Amino acid sequence: MFRRRLIGLLLGVSLWTSSAAAQEQPQPIVEITHERALALARQQAPALAAARARAREAESQIEAASVWRFNPQVSAAAGPRFRSKGTIPQWSVGAQQ
Repeated sequence: MFRRRLIGLLLGVSLWTSSAAAQEQPQPIVEITHERALALARQQAPALAAARARAREAESQIEAASVWRFNPQVSAAAGPRFRSKGTIPQWSVGAQQ
């Protein structure tokens, strides 16, 4: 019982001191001009962010389309061939453009 009270007391004191230290730190003062506010509004506008995303999407589609102008296909097959003398391996490889 004594340990619980001691642990609770220590925990409360540590939280109290950390919150007091956090309140003592001065808050940074940010001065902003009308021109700076307009510039920030233009940079962070939702319509502009959506337009930038659409532009990046279009660029990636162009890049993806230009990477493989031709679509090569390679195929291979292997397996046993059964003959009267026994089985022998048979394989084939093909390429298509």
